[in-house]
Amino acid sequence: MNDIGLTQSPAGGRGCGSRRAGGVYACTATSADGLPWYKFLYDPPIPFTGDRFRGIQPAPAEMAQGLPDEYAPFIDMVGKDAYPTVPAFVEEGRRYGFSRYVRETFDFSQLAGRQPALLFIHWRAITVWEHGTCVRGLNFWPCPWWQEMCGPYASEDAVIELDEWEVVADEHYGHCLFHTWPLAYRAHEKIDDQGRVGMPWGSFNPLNVLTTEDRERCDMACAQGAYPTTVYEPGVFMFLPITHFEVVEYVPEDCNVIEAGVPIAVVEE
Repeated sequence: MNDIGLTQSPAGGRGCGSRRAGGVYACTATSADGLPWYKFLYDPPIPFTGDRFRGIQPAPAEMAQGLPDEYAPFIDMVGKDAYPTVPAFVEEGRRYGFSRYVRETFDFSQLAGRQPALLFIHWRAITVWEHGTCVRGLNFWPCPWWQEMCGPYASEDAVIELDEWEVVADEHYGHCLFHTWPLAYRAHEKIDDQGRVGMPWGSFNPLNVLTTEDRERCDMACAQGAYPTTVYEPGVFMFLPITHFEVVEYVPEDCNVIEAGVPIAVVEE
C-alpha cells in the first residue's frame, strides 16, 4: 500500500452510505499540514444550468476554464437526499476526508497522468431570497469568514465592520455560500434540542462558528419568522484536487485504475 494519508470510514457510515467491496473511490484526505477547508469553497457559488446527473463526469469546457493545465477536472453532483445541504457534505468531509464513488464504467486512462480534481455541485448551493438576492448579515448573522473570504473582493465603500450588521449591496455578496450554514439550522429534518443536525456519522451544529449571543439572535429570528423566504438554485460550491484513489478490499479485474497514474491504496472498508 502506498504511504499516503487515507480517509476515514465513520462507524455510522457516510451520508451517502457505506463503501462496498471492490469499489473504487476518488479521495481527498485531511492533513494537519494542508490548507483550511474553506479555502476549497467557491464563494459565491458558480451557477449550474445543466441537467441532473449521476456519477463523476468530465467537466464541460466552460467549467474548466481558469483551472491550471495540470488538472483533469471532473464534475460530481452531491445528492440532496443524502446531503440535504452543502454544510452536511462539507462538515462530513472535513472530519473524515472526502470519498466519492467512481462507477465501474469510468475509464481511468483519460486522466493521462494529470492531477484529477472534482468540481462539486449541489442543488441547494445558491440561496435566492424573496427579494431576489441574498445579502450578508441578515441583520442578525455576521459572517465569521467575512474579512478573510470576502474582504479582498470588496470596494472601500463596501467594507463594513462585522458589528454593524448592515446590508451590503456589493455584487460579491449576491449569493454567499456561507449563508447555507445558518440556513441548515432549519433545512434539515433531524435537529435535536441543542440545534445539532443529525447525520449517520454523528451530528454537527451549523451555528457553532458563532458566539452564544449570535446564536441567541439567530434563534430569536427563526422563532419570529425573520428569515425571508428562501429558494435554492444549483451551483458549483467546491473544488478539490484528488490526492489518491482508495479501493476497498481488492481491485476488480476489469478496472484500469492503475492507468490513472495517481496513488492507490487498498483499504479494508
